[in-house]
Amino acid sequence: MNPDRPIAPVLWKRFLLFSAPLVLGNILQALSGTLNAIYAGRLLGVTSYAAIAVVTPILLFLSAFIAGFGSGASILAGQAWGAKDVVKLQTIAGTALFAGVALGVGLALIGVPLARQALELIGAPPETVTEALVYAQVMLGSLPLMFTAVLAAALLRGTGDSKTPLLVLSIGSTVVLILTPALILGRIGLPPMGISSAAWATSIGTLISLIWLAWDLRRRKHPLAFNLVLLRYVRPHPLLWRITKLGLPTGLFFVIGSMADVALMRIANGYGMHATAAWGIVNQVVAYVQFPGLSIAIAASIFSSQAIGRGFPEQLKTVTRTALWTSFIFSCGIALLAVTQSDGILAMFTSNEGVAMLAKRLVWIAVLGSVILGLSSVLTAVMRASGMVLWPTLISLSCLAFVLVPLGASLSQVLELPGLRMAYPITYLIGLLMHASFFNLVWKRRAVKKLI
Repeated sequence: MNPDRPIAPVLWKRFLLFSAPLVLGNILQALSGTLNAIYAGRLLGVTSYAAIAVVTPILLFLSAFIAGFGSGASILAGQAWGAKDVVKLQTIAGTALFAGVALGVGLALIGVPLARQALELIGAPPETVTEALVYAQVMLGSLPLMFTAVLAAALLRGTGDSKTPLLVLSIGSTVVLILTPALILGRIGLPPMGISSAAWATSIGTLISLIWLAWDLRRRKHPLAFNLVLLRYVRPHPLLWRITKLGLPTGLFFVIGSMADVALMRIANGYGMHATAAWGIVNQVVAYVQFPGLSIAIAASIFSSQAIGRGFPEQLKTVTRTALWTSFIFSCGIALLAVTQSDGILAMFTSNEGVAMLAKRLVWIAVLGSVILGLSSVLTAVMRASGMVLWPTLISLSCLAFVLVPLGASLSQVLELPGLRMAYPITYLIGLLMHASFFNLVWKRRAVKKLI
């Protein structure tokens, strides 16, 4: 992508070319978790699958801030790349990587010894706790690696490169695909490792993919190659506050969202182990349906930040319009596919007929929310790229804190598990209406400025 090329009527093609690797990358990233879940469900049984489903919201909660921090880093990296300022780009990258690794190490040191208390806090079904604890401790210990991978991908996307993160994720997913069943069945000279196999495969896959990335960037003499030049910038820097300022509200959104997910998961756990497993399966399916919309939102953020960096803020209007239509069309297509092919999709996760039937009742509700969330994400991404972060995030946080959980608890009293799931699309719709109003009435009247 040429940063000097003006926005043209064929912008949607550029969105597709940039977003396609993002979508595939997100699919591969989720594939590691999905494969772990499928292997656990098919090779180890429904209890093991439920154990992974219980741990997943905790991991998402702990990873929430780094997701927001990465979005802040990618915005600044995009503006530096658009302005062709390599030194600023390396300063941003070094600062972000330092903070990410430090956070990952801190959370690992705290999380591993407190994993059992966390499982008890979210009301994990008693029969899942033993296996969930083993899985959680290995995954928590690998947070520094995972955080590094997330930030490296975000920084590369800020430079307009969505293909390299896809290759990195392809390597990691391939390792998971091969290693997980081998460890479960004890096929590589080791005794069968049970549910911890899934966690170890994910950690090893992440490490191997990061080693390949370091080699590839050095081979290409990329500005973000991990060498002595970049190493000088891996330290605290005043830019840390600016990245945090951009990323913290988004991180808080993910944190509150994860807390809300945990709260709703706790309610779902109250309906028994089959409900826990069904809820986890639907979460896996929904993740794939969300990828087109969320990936296009990332593309909108990158395109917007680069346009601002090279001094063409008037291009944001075209970026926003193109992103909204692209998100809507592709999200609807994937949602329709998930609903019409739900029998085959759910059969991959479990052979338990009761779990599959319960999950099928929830899928159509869940995919509707994914379409709405994608549109809302585009609006917040464009505003965030221009530095308008606080108010859009407050809108999102208010919906999560004051609508999602109370509404889910209320609807579950009447409609049980389907009512609990219905809270998501209703909350996302309220958020979309509020974001659209703010975007048109406030943001459009604000002058756009560079952030670096």
